[in-house]
Amino acid sequence: MRIQHWILALLLGFSSTPVHAQEPDENNRQPLKVFLLVGQSNMQGHARIHTLEHVGMDPKTKPIFEMLGEADASPKIIENVWINSLSSGTIKKGKLTAGFGADDDKFGPELAFGAYMQKKLDEPILIIKTAWGGKSLNTDFRSPGSGDYEFSKSQLDRFAKQEKDIDEIRAARKEATG
Repeated sequence: MRIQHWILALLLGFSSTPVHAQEPDENNRQPLKVFLLVGQSNMQGHARIHTLEHVGMDPKTKPIFEMLGEADASPKIIENVWINSLSSGTIKKGKLTAGFGADDDKFGPELAFGAYMQKKLDEPILIIKTAWGGKSLNTDFRSPGSGDYEFSKSQLDRFAKQEKDIDEIRAARKEATG
């Protein structure tokens, strides 16, 4: 149920954000391509902006740098690509550039993805990105059809050693996982 609340918050938060690819006229209407990027900490993005410079140092990866970075190694603003991002409770929105990662000095896969898609499609793009770091697919995103979460023997032993109420922990986990 918690995931549904996050998704609802994400959609409500973004629904109040107008995105204009360009002023429409009768002869020039372009559809807005929308991509959802959803994941955990890797999607959240932990690459630091200063790492872009190193991408440009290798002849094999220099074309990637030229797509993502300026000559002074600052990140490019990818034209005609917008992003709305919900990560660890923080909403960020704007034109796509670095800074939409785990903090303002980081970026995730959205930067290269958006640049490549803009190059390929040459159309207005909106990326809706949501990511939760420190979460587990086995518990936090567990499908209700997967059944009750089963604690491992080492987890049960640790709870017993810590003198925790195992039945209470099981009940809380069951409620959290649907």
